[in-house]
Amino acid sequence: MKLSSRVARKTAGQLWIDAGVSIESVSKMLGHANIKTTQKAYVKVTEKRIELELKKNEL
Repeated sequence: MKLSSRVARKTAGQLWIDAGVSIESVSKMLGHANIKTTQKAYVKVTEKRIELELKKNEL
């Protein structure tokens, strides 16, 4: 894969989401004018993360 600014931004956003940074903060850090732009790119990530966390915390 060729490294580009788009790949770097996507990777940074992914790392922030994985680290628990809120979608609102990630949106601002990436410079998105509308949070929906960020949500479209990362909502699946957060849904998967929630699912994994729920499974991890099952009694």
